Amino acid sequence: SGSPGARAAELITSFRDDPDFRAILGVNVWEGEAYFNKEAFEAAVSIAPFLLSPFAPPETLRGVKQALSSAQTASGYKLDVLVEMLSK
Repeated sequence: SGSPGARAAELITSFRDDPDFRAILGVNVWEGEAYFNKEAFEAAVSIAPFLLSPFAPPETLRGVKQALSSAQTASGYKLDVLVEMLSK
């Protein structure tokens, strides 16, 4: 439920501490800040909406993908900032 951004934030938050998820996104911690890899994130965005629900309507899936893509660069590739931006 909620906006595509909120659903995208839910998805990232629910997996944020999972080691496999962090490896997929190429998460690197530098000076206490978790950064994600641009290319790895772009690859993950293509499948991320399907992790929400196989029964979600196509417009919801497109909205989640667009929300993730839009927030990527604006977040400075910082994982926590990405979640904050998507939650708004």
